[in-house]
Amino acid sequence: MRGRWALLAFVVAACMLFWRFLPAGSHLCRVSPPPEGYRMPAEFEPHKATWLSWPHTFELRARKILAQMVDALQEGEEVHILVNSESELENAVETISKYCTLDNVFFHTIEHDDMWIRDYGPIFIDDGVSQACVDWPFDGWGGREPYERDDLVPRRIARILGMRCYVFRGFVLEGGAIDVNGKGVCLTSDSLLNPKIRSPAPTRQEVEQALRKYLGIRRVIWLEGYLPGDIYTYGHVDSLARFVNANTIVASYQPDPNGPGYEVLERNYRILLNAVDQDGNPFKVVRIPVSSDPKYPSSYVNFYIGNEVVLVPVYNDPRDEEALSIIRSLFPGRRVVALDCSWLTLMGGEIHCITLQQPKVGNSNGEKPDGLASHCLSLPTKLSAPVGKLQSLTQALSPRFQRFSRNRLPSHLHRASPPPPEHALNLCVSLAS
Repeated sequence: MRGRWALLAFVVAACMLFWRFLPAGSHLCRVSPPPEGYRMPAEFEPHKATWLSWPHTFELRARKILAQMVDALQEGEEVHILVNSESELENAVETISKYCTLDNVFFHTIEHDDMWIRDYGPIFIDDGVSQACVDWPFDGWGGREPYERDDLVPRRIARILGMRCYVFRGFVLEGGAIDVNGKGVCLTSDSLLNPKIRSPAPTRQEVEQALRKYLGIRRVIWLEGYLPGDIYTYGHVDSLARFVNANTIVASYQPDPNGPGYEVLERNYRILLNAVDQDGNPFKVVRIPVSSDPKYPSSYVNFYIGNEVVLVPVYNDPRDEEALSIIRSLFPGRRVVALDCSWLTLMGGEIHCITLQQPKVGNSNGEKPDGLASHCLSLPTKLSAPVGKLQSLTQALSPRFQRFSRNRLPSHLHRASPPPPEHALNLCVSLAS
């Protein structure tokens, strides 16, 4: 009898340990393709939200740019920001509050290694009714940067949102390596095949098969090469060419025949002129110059399309205004906001690289996602100061969430801005530890 009780105690302890160290969102994850009918919407389609990662370590100077981005985006869509710690949360609230109110901004304490969420964040897909996401492997651009925490972000965001996450276990794919028109056509480049950052490097057939199964892609347009100086991604497509609608592509070009990148960009232009859309029709291709830097030109097509704005990188360059004028003509219904990225580009990316869109689908009509709304509280205005320890909140939570919050620290705190004294603070607790 004593042996049976010992065995039972062992089983219970093992189950408790399994639950304690269960990966975030495991019950929502599937190592398989999504069901037939799911697709990756285009960036120019309506958004539910934009996701950002708050910069830290050597990226501290980027905080001003993110605050300016939040200011431009938050009137047209939710903005969700990942922070590593409570101190980062306080810094983010203080910094962004200098530019705008935070009524439509939510913070999540999800650990991450860097701010380039485009490359490691989830890729959202939907079937017209429900939304899910895909988690692709991420390895810090060939292991050149820390990535262990970044690689877990998609599953943790999926848990926050209460959505299914389909995990791909094959080759590495960063989000900046693809761009889609929402109709089954994908732009990509041979950076996906480059053995310098892929080990092992996939074949074109393997890439196209995975894009078809996981993102609903039926036609892939392959561009070639990369801009001089792009030694991190070796040609992510979001610096070479982008969709601005289902039938129009903008492409970087070098106006100077003797300038850096001229041959690569001309070759890609010819590829785009010969490409066809989902219906077999040629695309309209609009060219945008790269910056005039004599060695390392930067791209203006690394913009981000929000619901009401287009965020465009500029570089204090003579070609800034020409690029902005072209982009304004392509987005007559959106406000074009220029952001100085003259130093951000030296870090290996621009605006598009630090943003991630969550499409609007189903019941995404401005209400909080189902997986988040059930955890939201309206707390007294006395809590408008930076959020304290999680334990101070457990008394306000239901018994079930009290148990989880004690057993699965640290939880992720989502909060809107510190409001004026006459308003209540919207505070959400998620269990994506």
